[in-house]
Amino acid sequence: MILTASLPFQAEGVRLIEKFGGRALLADSMGLGKSHQFLLWCERNMPEGRTALVVCPAGLKYNWEAEVRKHTGEASLVLDGMKVSPVPSPPRYVVINYDILAPWVPTLKALDPFVVGLDECHKVKDPKTIRTKATKHLTNGVKHLIAMSGTPLEIRPIELWPVLNMLEPKYWGPHAVFGHLYGGPRKTPWGWKFDGASRLKELRKRLVERCMIRRRKEDVLEDLPQKMHNSVVLRLPPRAMRDYKLAETDVAAWLKK
Repeated sequence: MILTASLPFQAEGVRLIEKFGGRALLADSMGLGKSHQFLLWCERNMPEGRTALVVCPAGLKYNWEAEVRKHTGEASLVLDGMKVSPVPSPPRYVVINYDILAPWVPTLKALDPFVVGLDECHKVKDPKTIRTKATKHLTNGVKHLIAMSGTPLEIRPIELWPVLNMLEPKYWGPHAVFGHLYGGPRKTPWGWKFDGASRLKELRKRLVERCMIRRRKEDVLEDLPQKMHNSVVLRLPPRAMRDYKLAETDVAAWLKK
């Protein structure tokens, strides 16, 4: 159950995720409540006893834990470290960061997650990295996948391909096919390079039709409340925490150290 009210455009976002069959690229601008929309979709669609898994950058893990508690009243299991340990009977929400994902993939797949949410999904833009390969392995066979980013395309259209390949591989085709269509292809002595952009109107049309939900703040100004400030919770390792406490109590001593 969602404990917090949804704004009209957030309710519409959830409707569109449902229209796309729970496989969507939620690309709203920063501050429009992508986490709220993800959790609202989960609470509306996820059966009892199933798990929602959120993969995000390390600095956002405990923010997600706070968001889950705020919006649903549920506790989350937040995973830390590269050393894998057994996961208790399937929790409703599990949060892990990209950098430690690879060794945890078999354990997480054993949970049979109902949905995987990829926060800041532009972090898996390079198909050659361990991070992207682990994310691809994790999402294979998962029925519902919601990728979230206010900047899903940072520089080049080819950066979208890994996430689109996870969402709908048959429709978007292989890396080279996508690159030849939208990557401004150029042939070099070392092979094809897709470091440009081409047919952008066509790409946007296909994205909106198949999976992408994109609203900017100026599009929803009438629905937005007054500006709110939120704290992002970070947990520091013991050594960093000692330095932090020293700086907090005696900045001169910290500077000398």
